[in-house]
Amino acid sequence: MSHFIDRPDIYNQPIRLTGDEQSDPNKIVTRYFEDYSLSEVRHHLWSMVECCLTNDGEQFSAPGDRANLLAFFYRMEGLTEAAYILMQTEKEGEV
Repeated sequence: MSHFIDRPDIYNQPIRLTGDEQSDPNKIVTRYFEDYSLSEVRHHLWSMVECCLTNDGEQFSAPGDRANLLAFFYRMEGLTEAAYILMQTEKEGEV
């Protein structure tokens, strides 16, 4: 099992963001989309999924594991689009 699942006391909270970043997560979203366009995000997400689904490793050998990965991909893409819209709306409000 994954250490992320085994230790929810640690991993069910932000661990990468600093205190300042946690106080203003919009800065993270803005920085993310300054670094990656929406089309680049889609490309990288799909490349990761494709790599996982086409390798011979055991981790995604079961159909259910592959289905879960695809479901996560689609949710992550939707979350990214929502964050993109929020960031664009915030930018337009600053003008």
